[in-house]
This record gives sequence, C-alpha cells and structure tokens, in this order.
Amino acid sequence: MTLTTKIGLSIAGVMLLTATGLLTFYGASDSYVAEDGLLVEEFWALALGSFALIGAIVVVLLTGVISVGRTIIRKRKPTEGLSLSAD
Repeated sequence: MTLTTKIGLSIAGVMLLTATGLLTFYGASDSYVAEDGLLVEEFWALALGSFALIGAIVVVLLTGVISVGRTIIRKRKPTEGLSLSAD
C-alpha cells in the first residue's frame, strides 16, 4: 500500500467517523416547536454530517482512481507507444 493510499484512507476514515458522530448527534437531539411556531432542530449537524459523509465517499473514490492509475502506469512498458528509430 502506497503512502498516498494510506493518507487517503486515513482522511476518509476520519471524515466517516465525524459524519457518524454528527448524524448520531442530530438523531439524538431534541426537536420541538417553539411558542412562535418555529421548528427548533440541530440542522447544522445534519448538514455537516452529510457533507462529511459525501466527502469521505469522494476521497475513497479519488484514492481508488489514483491507485488504479499508478498500477496501470507501472505495468505498462516504458517504450510502449514511443518510436525512437529515425525511420
């Protein structure tokens, strides 16, 4: 596993833990209707948790694309597609 893969998966793991915590907090928080008729909820936790979850998915996908790209480049022959002759 390359350093790039380790860093990418570490970042995604932290983002996933953050998303889980924020979404759990949102689910456990009280919501009520105030006397003036407004709904009082912790919408910021829902937004940040969703953003962190989507970010974790994007980081995992980018890390996978980078890893696959590096593998393909390493397996390709160095002279493939190049013509060094003076024909």
